[in-house]
Amino acid sequence: MLSRFTSIMLTFLFILAGKAFAQKAENCNCTSIMRFVQQKTETVYAGFPNKVTAANKKGYDQLLKKLIKQSSAIHTVDSCYLLTRQYTAFFKDAHIRTQYNWEYVRQHRERMDSLKKVMYNGNVLTSHISNSTAFKQIDDSTVLLTLPSFEQKYKAIIDSLVKSNETLLKTIPHLIVDLRNNDGGYDMTYTSLMPFIYSNPFVVYYREVRVSPDAIALYKEALDNPDIGEQMKTFFYRAIALLEERRTGFVNLAGKCTDTIKMEQFFSHPERVSIITDRATGSSAENFVSMARQSKRVTVFGDNTRGVVDYGDVVWLNPPGFPFLELVIPTQRSCRLSEVTVDNVGFPPDVRIAADVDAYQYILDWVKRKSGY
Repeated sequence: MLSRFTSIMLTFLFILAGKAFAQKAENCNCTSIMRFVQQKTETVYAGFPNKVTAANKKGYDQLLKKLIKQSSAIHTVDSCYLLTRQYTAFFKDAHIRTQYNWEYVRQHRERMDSLKKVMYNGNVLTSHISNSTAFKQIDDSTVLLTLPSFEQKYKAIIDSLVKSNETLLKTIPHLIVDLRNNDGGYDMTYTSLMPFIYSNPFVVYYREVRVSPDAIALYKEALDNPDIGEQMKTFFYRAIALLEERRTGFVNLAGKCTDTIKMEQFFSHPERVSIITDRATGSSAENFVSMARQSKRVTVFGDNTRGVVDYGDVVWLNPPGFPFLELVIPTQRSCRLSEVTVDNVGFPPDVRIAADVDAYQYILDWVKRKSGY
């Protein structure tokens, strides 16, 4: 629950935001937007049954009551956006959030930059970590692959880097994969790298879909995609039938919680793979870590991952009348929750490295002690 000081400061920021953006930001009925965000979160968000329990229900209700009351005095969409972000922050899940769509951000760049300063109280976040997808040979024994994102647009780049350096990867003893600041994207983005990491069968966890009209609509919309094959169409038809039959609760579309994956084709080199993670490594990057860390040749270095992998497969919902404002909600939860919770904890590294230490040099020294190269 927010302290009185924090609440006062946030209210002050909302007032500032309203004054700063009133001439340019669209007017809105903020209470209507807040109610939309609340209703969709409570009925669609896969994490809601786990996040709002008997232990914190009173705190949730108090926060909601306070925000609804504040919303009646807010009349610009930017200030309302800040208010909805306070609501979604309650769940401590980076996957659930409100945001402006990319086209709207592009058209209103100056205003968005000002809004971001209000959100972060004027602080600008900087990082010394590379934000470029790149392949580099460090020495005769080690190559470095930096992967700051698994967004779909990077798949072709990663595939090209792996393909053009395939001969080297098949002979080099040591590969470092830097996943720091990688906040995820799509699991298919990194598939070309897996044959160089895999050494033994690994376990994957399936997800359960929270039943809702919006989840059903998502699968029906997928059927309209002309690029999907007959196998995927069959899957979507089956998913829709199961969700419509159940009507409430959760549905496991796979019919089981785990599966063991065995790759038929993989390479013996690199002999050792070092993966670097930090507290910004999240979502599909955590899925990558979850699989890779089961390989006998992988050692994970750095810090815990972000811990935003328990709830996923998001939908984008728009409050009526505001197509540029999106509520992003995970519709599925991991079967892993029955065994262990990664939410807000993350996957721990095998070897912890302090943030102010040169991670590359630390790993090179560590591997030299262990393997002699």
